[in-house]
Amino acid sequence: MASYIKEVIEKYEIGSKLGYFMLDNAESNDTCLETLARWFPMDTSRRRLRCVGHIINLVVRAVIFGSNVSKFEAELRGATDEFSFEIWARKGAIGRLHNLSTYIRRTDQRRQVLRRLQTELAGDDAIFTLEIVVDGKTRWNSIYDISSP
Repeated sequence: MASYIKEVIEKYEIGSKLGYFMLDNAESNDTCLETLARWFPMDTSRRRLRCVGHIINLVVRAVIFGSNVSKFEAELRGATDEFSFEIWARKGAIGRLHNLSTYIRRTDQRRQVLRRLQTELAGDDAIFTLEIVVDGKTRWNSIYDISSP
């Protein structure tokens, strides 16, 4: 990764103007900056900023899913669809909401039923319908999105 970044820095001749690097907490980012520091002298401990949004997301996930989020995510990675629903159901209301949104989003027929029900309930006021959002590990605020009206 560092060699590609080096190429861009050299192409635009900005090596002497480097400031700070906003990165997530992946260890590979530390390695990348240390490698870049060989070509462009810098104090990597001062120039590497951690993405506060990513940190907040990790904290919120720990609050919602408990202290062992990585165990929960590892269970999900190896699970069949059916077992995945069981794992999520153990997570309380958020887990059941996840299962419901996943179930509806899984087929176009279910999404069409949801749209039809919204249109019928809205009557003459039906201008548009809402779609179900499925939460995702990499989509920040997605748990908030599935639980908001």
